[in-house]
Parts: sequence; C-alpha cells; structure tokens
Amino acid sequence: MKRRLWLLVLALWLPAWADPPKTEAPKIKTIFHYKTELGLSDAQIEAIKSELVNLNSNFKQSKAKIAQLEAEFRALIAREASTEEAKSKLQQIAEATVAFRLTDFETSRRITATMSAEQKARWAAIRSQLKPQTPVNP
Repeated sequence: MKRRLWLLVLALWLPAWADPPKTEAPKIKTIFHYKTELGLSDAQIEAIKSELVNLNSNFKQSKAKIAQLEAEFRALIAREASTEEAKSKLQQIAEATVAFRLTDFETSRRITATMSAEQKARWAAIRSQLKPQTPVNP
C-alpha cells in the first residue's frame, strides 16, 4: 500500500520537474502564402520580393540611424545640453522615423500597384479577415 502511494506521489511529482511544453510562436503569413489564392504570376512574385528586399535593407539602415540618434540624444541629456540641442536631436529622430514609415507606405503601394483590381480586392478581403480591426489599404 505504501509502495503504491509512493509510486502515485512520484508519478504526480515527476512531471512537475519535466521541461514545460515548448510553444511555438505563431507563424506570420505573408502575401507569398496566398499567392495561389491571389493568382500572382511569377513576375508579380519577383517584383514583390524585390520591393521587400529593398524595404528590409532600408529598415536595417533606418533602425541603425535611429539607434545612433537616440544614443546621441541620451548623451545630450547626460551632459545636460540646452533645450535647443535636445529639440534639434528629437527633430532628427522624428524625421528619420517618418522617412522610414513613408518608405514602408510607398513600398506597400508599389506592391499593390503590381496587382490587378481583382487581386487587390482578394488581398483586401484576406487582410481584413486576418486583422479585422486594422483598415485595409486598397
């Protein structure tokens, strides 16, 4: 009886020491996952890939530039710089951020410009199902 009790306790206790189940991050689907549903041609896929490669390169450069500007801003704060110097640095950070977001927007527009009206409508429907709270750009 005691042996069964110990086995039961052991059986219940051991799983607590096991590694927790590993959860995979949900995979984000991109436009390429829907190429069949959208009826994208090989030329359209290549054009979209090219745009996204350029955007990724721009993203890396923009991220580095903004990080540098942020570090410079923190240095200004540390040395108790004037308000004008801080304002100037903040404006540079804002301009770099806006420039990247505008590039992202323009890239999105160039990608959708490669699509027919029917493909745009299908893509808008897919996106609205994925993110119903987010407005869909035509």
